Amino acid sequence: MTTYQKVPIVMLVAALFAVLTASAQSKHETAGGGSQFSITAGGGLSTLRYKAVEGAGRTGFGGNAGIGYSYFFTDHWGLGTGVGVSVFNGKYDMASFSEFYPCYDGEEAFEYHYTLKKYHENQQAWMLDIPLMVQFQTGKFYAKFGGKLGVPFSAKYNNSVNELQASGVYQPSELTLSGPAFMGFGTFTNLSNSDDLKLNTTFFAAAEAGVKWSLSDNLSLYTGAYLDYGLNNMFKQEASTNHLIAYNVAALDNYRLNSVLDAQKDGHALVEKGNPLSAGIKVSLVFGKSAKSAAQLVQVLETPSLQPNLAAQRLAKEQYRAEVVQKIDEVVQKIDEIAQKIDKAAQKIDEDQRLADEQRLAEAKARAQRKYLAAIARIEQPIDHFSLNSTKLLPAVRWELDARVALLQRYPDTRFSIVGHSCDIGLPKEKVKVGQRRADTVKAYFINKNIASERIISTGSKADTEPLVRNANNENRLKNRRVEIITERAR
Repeated sequence: MTTYQKVPIVMLVAALFAVLTASAQSKHETAGGGSQFSITAGGGLSTLRYKAVEGAGRTGFGGNAGIGYSYFFTDHWGLGTGVGVSVFNGKYDMASFSEFYPCYDGEEAFEYHYTLKKYHENQQAWMLDIPLMVQFQTGKFYAKFGGKLGVPFSAKYNNSVNELQASGVYQPSELTLSGPAFMGFGTFTNLSNSDDLKLNTTFFAAAEAGVKWSLSDNLSLYTGAYLDYGLNNMFKQEASTNHLIAYNVAALDNYRLNSVLDAQKDGHALVEKGNPLSAGIKVSLVFGKSAKSAAQLVQVLETPSLQPNLAAQRLAKEQYRAEVVQKIDEVVQKIDEIAQKIDKAAQKIDEDQRLADEQRLAEAKARAQRKYLAAIARIEQPIDHFSLNSTKLLPAVRWELDARVALLQRYPDTRFSIVGHSCDIGLPKEKVKVGQRRADTVKAYFINKNIASERIISTGSKADTEPLVRNANNENRLKNRRVEIITERAR
């Protein structure tokens, strides 16, 4: 379900809240009960409150806002509900982190090792709050206690790391590769990422206490302190197999960091059970007469010394009913306005998400294209070090050919030609022949390494007609005795 799809639920809750409010008011406008409507805002410390196996989590700042309705059964006791939004912020730091695990580079298995330095992550969760609170008030003091249902509708993280050192260990020789970068090995700096978090619906124990200030007969200001404590684990970690750094042969030129909240090491989560916690100061603007004021009003109306006639009593009661109905209409209008704002905000969030997805897709395509061009450039680098008039593949030549094989297997749609070259020593016909034999030898080597023969467009010889460097000495001649792979894309 997208954020935009959740908005009708918010509007439905608001509408249901308004209907129940009006119904309750119609039934309880006698001296024995009273109702209040409130607009609330608060802020203070907040945290996702998890235990980090490695590194350390820190507290952030958060806030909340909402609308509420309370019905008082007596002068002092009542029950309240409503709807609101709260935000939780968390931070996480880790000086260093190392891990290794088995991987596959597209050709063979190896053990991937990496070390992170100066890792930092921010987390933010937005929740729709639905409270159910028992309220007590006497004189200027009030207190609330009960529970809240927190439904996450937006949760994100952004993280960064100063340095990533990555290498691969290949068995059975335990050969360790710290490069090249296009294979995901080497040192990478200033990496960062941002993405969504997956969170569970959370049940909170909630409490609030403070002082109320009467501004008029129908308006009061409540100021107090609040505490919300999550009772269940809000993280979806049961099936997590993510690593902080995931080796991905399709995007090794731009590593993307996962969140510590959804990462594991050696089969264990990096952070344990998360119980969100927030505490701070809350201010509420409260409309409507309390149960006590309503009872006092009726008592005054029924005092014999103040009963000139029954018509005056009825008029006073009708005026009071009219005031209550007007307040209900105002609150319902406010609920409608807030629902519309939530709807617009949700549409904007979905639009921003769509644009972000399109940007990520474009960036991924651009990274893939850059990686492909880098691979083509590597494939087309000359392979030299052939002995004079020889086609024997020396160890240095085989190592270079194996690197080309890995790249050609990664891009199976790439077709190519093979051209052999010689230095200036020898008869013209012999130089043509040795160039051709070198191209044919490389072709046979590729086919033996499971490169389909259909991908090889042709083989040929340029003899000594296209030297890389001037044939002035043996070192230059060694560079000219070479084989070149020409990809179809570059033709």
